[in-house]
Amino acid sequence: LFSGAIKESGSLFLLIGIVTTLYAGLLVTVQTRLKKVILYSSISQAGFLIVGLAFQDTIALSGVLLFSLGMSLAMILLLSLMGGSRDLKQDDKIVRIQEVVRGRPLFRFFFVVGCLAFISFPTTGSFAGVLLILFRAFQESYLLGSFVLIGSLLTMYYVGQWLWHCILGSRSSEETLPSPDLDGREMVTFGAVVVALFWLGLFPNQVLKYARPSLQKMLIKESSFSMNREHQMITDPNVFSEHLVELSNDLSSRGGAQ
Repeated sequence: LFSGAIKESGSLFLLIGIVTTLYAGLLVTVQTRLKKVILYSSISQAGFLIVGLAFQDTIALSGVLLFSLGMSLAMILLLSLMGGSRDLKQDDKIVRIQEVVRGRPLFRFFFVVGCLAFISFPTTGSFAGVLLILFRAFQESYLLGSFVLIGSLLTMYYVGQWLWHCILGSRSSEETLPSPDLDGREMVTFGAVVVALFWLGLFPNQVLKYARPSLQKMLIKESSFSMNREHQMITDPNVFSEHLVELSNDLSSRGGAQ
């Protein structure tokens, strides 16, 4: 919507994106509840998207598109699993994941896939988008790319603890009856999301071949608008003088009214 403003203030948007990614990534590392981890991780990922948007070229915008789609699917999967689990509704502490998934192999499988997609594991939905944005960041500056990479790794490292507790974590000393596993309707729904995640991760060009023409058209339109604007500045000084005349007339009318 505001590609012109982003292009003119690219450095400011890069700074906002880097600070958001790093600060939210640091906040993630002190959280003990799943919902808060997802919340602050989403803020960190929003900063990552701002960095990609700041470049305003086909490579970065393609990465933003793939990253957004992949993360949306991962969030749908994780939040749906957490919302449908009675145990996680009552207590969503990370250390209880092993207890929640005990005796629920289907729930464990979909939860692990959701975590892997959430950290942009290779072959999952947002992996190609992360590579494109990081490639563009390192192409711009090694220091810039390093900051963006560190912010992303903070989130990936902490979400990795979910997998540890889910697969290898120690059981609780309190023996409780396992909750029922996923039913057929939930399996079909979550299975469709998982298929979409891996399809997007393995075949990103299937999405980009439809999106790339629109991205290029947008960039060409924005570039031609900027060139026309600069041409008017040089050849027609009245573009600015007209605004000054209107402003002076407005101030004069207000002064006369007073």
